[in-house]
Amino acid sequence: MNYQRIVTHLQYFAQRYLTDELSDEQDEFLFALVQSKYPKSFQTVQRINEYLIKTYGKPLGQSEMIYLTIHIERVVLDKK
Repeated sequence: MNYQRIVTHLQYFAQRYLTDELSDEQDEFLFALVQSKYPKSFQTVQRINEYLIKTYGKPLGQSEMIYLTIHIERVVLDKK
């Protein structure tokens, strides 16, 4: 179930990212919470963000980083 969720999220994320429709919503508290609670998943998202900046010249928004981190964490926990 978590795998299907991340695949769906990635499909919609790619569509939003490539059409410049990413949300610019910011939640500093939630961002800091996700970053501290899921450091390895967040680090993965940071690497994805660096790649996207390098390749397409635009970063992920804070809300996308939050959601992507949570989805990655769920998939990782399913494997354990």
